[in-house]
Parts: sequence; structure tokens; C-alpha cells
Amino acid sequence: MTLLNQTHFPLMAGTTYTITITSDSGIVAIFTINQDGVPASITLSDYSETVGSAAGSYSIVVTCPDDLSWTGIDGVFSSPSPNSGTGSQTVIINYEENTSPDSRVDVLTFSGSGVSADFTLTQVGAGAPLVASASSDKDVYSLLQTTQLLNYFQKATMYLP
Repeated sequence: MTLLNQTHFPLMAGTTYTITITSDSGIVAIFTINQDGVPASITLSDYSETVGSAAGSYSIVVTCPDDLSWTGIDGVFSSPSPNSGTGSQTVIINYEENTSPDSRVDVLTFSGSGVSADFTLTQVGAGAPLVASASSDKDVYSLLQTTQLLNYFQKATMYLP
């Protein structure tokens, strides 16, 4: 009699197997194995991030079952790399420089097998408020725009001897 086990006969998710066993005396036994598999799901290590106005990149991990193929959809000013894969992997979100003074928001969708997860990237505008802190927590100064700080220093240097 031949016996099959998982090391010789791996079970794949969402598959039906029929095993026929015949003994030396001619007795036949038929077994059917239905395996539903792991439910499809996609999760992300982070679901949102706020970045500065300069171009750059941000890393996330897409987590899903090993046999789930997924696709990442580009946003308006950002894109995932790689933009598709199978199973869990690290994805780099590349984003362009924001030259506008206004903040902007992009949503990247990772989907496959009827499930999806969204990553929201918020990028501050050029010249957005700058926050600087002094030696103690209570000495915090907020500047309206980075350009105001530069103008202040330019005017101050004009009055130096």
C-alpha cells in the first residue's frame, strides 16, 4: 500500500484533491480533500504618511498570502515600486517635488483577489509652516513660511557693522 503525505503531496490553497489508495488485496479507498485556503487579505505596514515638499521616497510592506497576486495603482504625484507582485514584499513609494505652496494628497491602492488596502500620502507645500524648538519644550516658535525666515536673516545682516 502506498501512503501519500504532505511532504510528497503538498496541498495548495483553494484546491480539491482526490486520493485513491489500493491495497495489495485489491481494496480501493477514495478520499477527497477540499482545501478552502487562506482568506484573501492585503494589509500595509503603514496606511498614511506626511512628507516634506522635496521629492523623495517612503517604504512600506505589503502583507498578503504567498499565492495572492496584487497590483499597486499609481497616484497623481506618487507611484509604488514594484507596482505588482505575489505575496508579501517591501514597496518603495516614490513621490515628486511639490512646488506649490499648497499641501496635496495622493491615495495609492493595492489590490488583488477582490481585496484592497489604501495608502494615503500627504505632501506639504513648498514654503509650508516651519516649526523650530529652542532648548526647552516651552520655547517653540512657529514661522509662517520658510521664506519669511530667510527674509528676516537677510534684513538682519544688512544692519550688522
